[in-house]
Amino acid sequence: MESWKRALEEEEFGVNGALERVLELWREIPAEVPGEELRPVSEKQRGENAKRGTAALHRMRKHMKDFPQAVSAQKKWKEQGERTVLESMEHDVIFQMGKLPAEVRRQFLEATKEYFRQTRRYDRELGMEELVQGLKNYFVYFMLALAAGEGEWFQRAIWSYSLLYPYTDNFLDGDYSSAQKKRFNDMLVRKLLGEDVKAQDRLEEKVCGLIDVIEQVYPRKDFEELYDFLMIIYDAQLGSLGQHGAKKLGEEELLRVSVYKGGASIYVDQCLVNGHMNRQDIYFLTGFGFFLQLADELQDVQEDLENGHQTYMTKMAAGGELAEAVGRLLGFAARLFAQAWRGIADVREFMLDNSVQLICTAVLQKPQYYTDEFVGKIEQLAVLPAGFLRQMENEGNEMAEEWTRESMDPMKMLDVWADCEM
Repeated sequence: MESWKRALEEEEFGVNGALERVLELWREIPAEVPGEELRPVSEKQRGENAKRGTAALHRMRKHMKDFPQAVSAQKKWKEQGERTVLESMEHDVIFQMGKLPAEVRRQFLEATKEYFRQTRRYDRELGMEELVQGLKNYFVYFMLALAAGEGEWFQRAIWSYSLLYPYTDNFLDGDYSSAQKKRFNDMLVRKLLGEDVKAQDRLEEKVCGLIDVIEQVYPRKDFEELYDFLMIIYDAQLGSLGQHGAKKLGEEELLRVSVYKGGASIYVDQCLVNGHMNRQDIYFLTGFGFFLQLADELQDVQEDLENGHQTYMTKMAAGGELAEAVGRLLGFAARLFAQAWRGIADVREFMLDNSVQLICTAVLQKPQYYTDEFVGKIEQLAVLPAGFLRQMENEGNEMAEEWTRESMDPMKMLDVWADCEM
């Protein structure tokens, strides 16, 4: 039996057991918004947060609109942008960055810029959507490194793993022939297992290059379990392809896809903190990964419904049960952090609050799936009012239209801001 399958089935890490325990916890949680387990936010505080948020949005939008074409003026624009971003992070309530020490915020910002620098050097054909996809994974790593009290804010292995997702998952979900997918899958499996592989096209070259980076930082002979977990996440990605097929999947099947894919994706993030996995972490990581996967499905529920993609959240939405799923998801997060948290105590609040706001934002920006009463309950947990969150979404759309209308290039702005020298 291959070692990655043993990691699933045997007691060394207990992955399959953790998957079952997480599903058992999910079924125990009431399908309603938790009361005492999560702290409400006062209407006054939401209003004050909205004022600060509106001012920050306007400053950021103005700064981007003022981007100078003259190279001589771009240094000053970059320096002003740095101050604007750091100030926004200090007062940020959506991602709770304001709760972190100033030095941690500064280091996180520098690590983010380094992520963009490395990515732009590696592949200038990747667009902003793919860059943000990878950055989401980096943010998960950042939280886990905070919780462990160790790890580097930026290191090449987490950068390369974060970029693997846009390349591999988007290819597997893309409009390619069965023969193309089979060839790519065969190549990737051999590469992940450590075999010599000759890349046949540009995609394979980029994917193999990223895996090579991980091997340079964490050699296989010393960090075997990391490569087992890389195979597990790939197996989970393949298993999730059934969600896009014609066969209708039941609620239990969709839950199992979500818990496996969600848990598997975060195992590698944890391994990349210091190269190893502690068996005692598996249960919490599986649950947290499951939570993040369902949160992602909730954010994409409208798009997935339109495209005919089956997820647990589209199943609930089609049956008029999305509010119950959201209530259970919030209760699940509260219970998981209360029962299974093993990290630094001060980071627990940061991560739980981030998790709650992630769900609140998804609900309040798409209120059409819920009753007014339910939206009101969610708004009591949100740090920003529903109107502001919808305004933020509209501002983003307006900004994109403005860039197109005025021939502004956001990638050029990114290159200047992050010092992406070519």
